[in-house]
Amino acid sequence: TCWKTENTPAVWAEVERLYRQALPILESEDAMIAIENEFVTTAATAALTEKFLRKLNSPRLRAVWDLANEVHADEGEVPYPNGYNRLKPFIAHVHCKDAARDAAGKARITRVGDGDIDWQGQLKALADDGYNGWVSLETHWRMEEKDLSEEQVRLPGGGAFSEAGERASRQCLEALQKLMPGQTS
Repeated sequence: TCWKTENTPAVWAEVERLYRQALPILESEDAMIAIENEFVTTAATAALTEKFLRKLNSPRLRAVWDLANEVHADEGEVPYPNGYNRLKPFIAHVHCKDAARDAAGKARITRVGDGDIDWQGQLKALADDGYNGWVSLETHWRMEEKDLSEEQVRLPGGGAFSEAGERASRQCLEALQKLMPGQTS
């Protein structure tokens, strides 16, 4: 939905126009587009993503629900249950990572289960609500205390970001498994 700018209303009008042009193509191809609540875009929060999806009102437009992005967004709300309840009717995919705000209010990525997100409640709600899509691990967290630049965290890629990613992903998967409904800690 385009990078966040100072002139977001004008950008939204253009994004809406372009998405409306894409809807007939999506329909003819039996395809969909899922929009992520990505904190550096104009759909930065669950509330803004919900607003955009309701305005376009198409079953071809769904949501990628990223709870950690809600923590990072300046205007974000409590990811679960608040943000989840907003996007629940639209969710086609879920990104799993965790985040916490420090004493100064700055968001940082953490190992899954160590942040501010109630992943145990979120996973139970997905199961209880009959969600049958994917939950993909999006490991931005790194075990080492090595600092990554804000740019590397915001736009991950390249060798510096990927270094030690497998070990961190394995740690997150082990923690996630313990948070699954029916598991004991």
